[in-house]
Amino acid sequence: MIFTISNLTQIQNFQKDLESTSIVPLDVESNSLDRLTALWITLQLKLGENTYIFHIPEFGVKNITYVTDLLKSSNKLIVGHNLKYDIGIIKVNTGIMLTNLHDTFTSEVIIFAGVGDFYPSLRDLVKKYCNTILDKESRELFINYKLGDILTEQMIQYAALDVQYVEKIRDEQLKLVDERKLNRTYELENKLVAVTTSMELNGVKIDSSKWAGLTQSALDDTRRLEEEIKDEIVTRLPRFENAYGACKAIGISKDADGNNLQTIKHSTPLKYITEYDFIVDWIRRNINVQSNAQIKHILQLAYNLDVTDTNEKTLLLLKNPPEIVSKILSFRERAKKQTTYGDNILDLIHKKTGRVHANFNQNGTSTGRYSSSQPNLQNIPRENDYRSCFIAEDGYDIITIDYDQQEYRLATGERKIIDAYLAGKDMHTLTASIINNVPLDKVTKEQRTNAKPVNFGLFYGATVWGLKYNLGISLEEAQRIYDAVLGGIPTFIGARNKFGDEILKRMYSKTLLGRRRYFKGQDRFEDTKEYQKFITKIKREGFNHIIQGTGADITKTALNLIYYENPFGEENLKIILTEHDEIVCEVRKEYSQPAFEFIKSKMLQAEQPFLGEIPASISGTISNCWSK
Repeated sequence: MIFTISNLTQIQNFQKDLESTSIVPLDVESNSLDRLTALWITLQLKLGENTYIFHIPEFGVKNITYVTDLLKSSNKLIVGHNLKYDIGIIKVNTGIMLTNLHDTFTSEVIIFAGVGDFYPSLRDLVKKYCNTILDKESRELFINYKLGDILTEQMIQYAALDVQYVEKIRDEQLKLVDERKLNRTYELENKLVAVTTSMELNGVKIDSSKWAGLTQSALDDTRRLEEEIKDEIVTRLPRFENAYGACKAIGISKDADGNNLQTIKHSTPLKYITEYDFIVDWIRRNINVQSNAQIKHILQLAYNLDVTDTNEKTLLLLKNPPEIVSKILSFRERAKKQTTYGDNILDLIHKKTGRVHANFNQNGTSTGRYSSSQPNLQNIPRENDYRSCFIAEDGYDIITIDYDQQEYRLATGERKIIDAYLAGKDMHTLTASIINNVPLDKVTKEQRTNAKPVNFGLFYGATVWGLKYNLGISLEEAQRIYDAVLGGIPTFIGARNKFGDEILKRMYSKTLLGRRRYFKGQDRFEDTKEYQKFITKIKREGFNHIIQGTGADITKTALNLIYYENPFGEENLKIILTEHDEIVCEVRKEYSQPAFEFIKSKMLQAEQPFLGEIPASISGTISNCWSK
């Protein structure tokens, strides 16, 4: 039966049912997706065969806080779909965070990682597991709801449906969790839902004026570089017989306003325009510096450069490139900063809190790493100019800590690598020692720096030709380096092939925790080249999942430890963001140093079990901003 509750005198049966059940399907309805300002309309709970719908505007926040406290203190398992939203609404209005959760959204993503939907809807799962089509059309009734409106029968029936099926979905998902040995991943991810919710609600403060200054500076630099590039290009171009020939040679198909090149200058066809000054001026005004195709034509035509594309890697590997190349790369870098990290972030500062509240999808990638949006805080340049715009509130500090060389520490059982770390050295020092044939303690700073791209390339599957291309060296030198590393630390290269074959055989990869990433099979191929490309992709992505996915497991374990074991109180230490192997917290100043030691200890505690003899290591700072 469905019971609508609008005052405390109506909850006796609810309390009895709550005592006799251990699993509570839960959902909320509101009039907005913004948890910080939404009008909370209903809380619906299914207890056995009965569904209780609390009409919040009538029932009152004080009374619903009492109900929420009952759920929290009794440690009932809360089951729902995309619970970040629901427990966020409850947290904002009552101050209580529900943490004992089974989120059908999160569970579905980890069960089918790699072959499933990153964003499965409740409607999708009800159809899949319950063979029922869920009617969601009445949602608009809640969007249009205003304080003082009544709760209609249609709204009541709609609200009840959202808790009708989630327990059945949970039961089916748990069977798959057991079958696929995902129990540890399941526990980790469902504990993390409350942590992620808290992180999103906490948000981060941004220095608006400083950010706007960076945006304007990037815009000014972009415009200046664009003019300089155009000025140089027109002085290097050969003379053309007519304007049409110039356009064709450079790859201009439309003018700067997007118009097709039918007629220019008093309706005269371009092929009849031969005035040199006009051609030069017209080309300068209509060249699109952001067009890779046009830049490629120009580099070939005006600079005699044999380039098949204008990707950054291609341009960086050019021997003795003309100055125009560095200007093009600088232009692109500044243009990206101006557009990607521009005023759009300032537009996302919340009017109620004055902070930016990004969305963090805790399984936004197939490896299990977080993704971030609105804005993408994981895409902020690691430069101090940009990071220093994210600042602490008055009376607080920001603690930034990340893992040291986490992927390299996870990647090996090679004795030499273990001994290098035990001796206080690292992977880059060891590789430099091997390729330069010098003892570990004699490796220079320059040699270690030069070894970094070697390690990165070999770690991610580079061949001898890949080393040649990536490092801009001769094939002979690339072969020498490859042979030296293979001979000195063979498992560093060989492990990838070994694991790759196993992954291909079973069509899934798994982390040290047991997190899986599945791969879709393919029955038909056009030729052997397509087949080999398919095989190589699975092996590469599968090995990357082992390393990056285990790294994600470690970071997420650390987040859980910090959140659930926080001895300072939620207002004194709060997690505000994470980026891959980095955790950022905002801490009241008087607790900064002990909080730093606490966060450090939890991050080391999370990582060490995965490393064996190799010591876990972190680096961090206490500052007034997000540090590099």
